[in-house]
This record gives sequence, C-alpha cells and structure tokens, in this order.
Amino acid sequence: MKRVLFDIILLLSVFIFPWWISTILAFIGIFVFTQFYEFFGVSIIIYALYTVSNSQIITSPIWFSVFVSLIYIAIQFSRRYIILYKNEI
Repeated sequence: MKRVLFDIILLLSVFIFPWWISTILAFIGIFVFTQFYEFFGVSIIIYALYTVSNSQIITSPIWFSVFVSLIYIAIQFSRRYIILYKNEI
C-alpha cells in the first residue's frame, strides 16, 4: 500500500512540481523500495517533458536511457555498502 501511494505521489509530482523535486522523490524511492522500476518510467516522462532539443548534454534518447540505467545499477550495487542496509543482507 505504501508503494502504491508513493507511486501516485511521484507521478503527480512529475506534472505539478519542477523536475528536480520529482527526481529527488525518484531517488528516495530507489533507496526505500526494493526493485523500484518506476524510476525508469518517471525518468522517461521527465525527459519527454523537460528536454531541450538544442541542449548539448545527453540529447539523444539512447544516451539518456543508458545514463539512467547506469545510475540505477550503480545505486543498486551501492546499497550493499550503506549502513542502513547492512542488516538486510
């Protein structure tokens, strides 16, 4: 139930709040919930809403998806070394 409520809040925040608030909520979701694949959906929506075609940084959707995937994988591997998650292993 907590995850569904958090997903609804996260999805609404994408359309209501600035992109950086939604991004912070998505990162919080990765750390709080296991296998938080909603991060990819939120990232795609944020990319579609806020990308600028003249930007020189990660303008291709392929590079953006690679970048988001690398961030997700890095966070999943780093969770093992965070003190809060030591008891769960």
